[in-house]
Amino acid sequence: MITVKQLADKLEVSKPTITRNKPENMSFHVEQNTYYIDEELEKQITENVLKNKRRYTTDTKDETEDNTLTQQLMQENAFLRAQIKEQTKLLDQQQRLNLMANNKIEALEQKKKTEPERTKTRSEDKRSLFRRIFNK
Repeated sequence: MITVKQLADKLEVSKPTITRNKPENMSFHVEQNTYYIDEELEKQITENVLKNKRRYTTDTKDETEDNTLTQQLMQENAFLRAQIKEQTKLLDQQQRLNLMANNKIEALEQKKKTEPERTKTRSEDKRSLFRRIFNK
């Protein structure tokens, strides 16, 4: 027979865990305020604790994997947000350049339209003085 504390130390769990995993149809032997466990009860408690330990360790492993996956997704999300921000900035720059180019083209077209009028007046000025006076 061993004590609850000894079994808890052996299984690396707390004393309340031993108490929770005790089958309801079995009981501890109490002597001088110390709880003792017989061999049959020890086997059943050990089986229950080990079964639960496996379940909790796999849950912890899943949580760790989930946590790692979450961190990876958050990093990827931050990276994609930075890329979107950069692409937006580049698109804005491109649109500004296109607008400036269009404005320059329009200015050149306006200048080209006014130039023929100037050349016409110049060609009229090249006529002789006599023709200019008599409009012939």
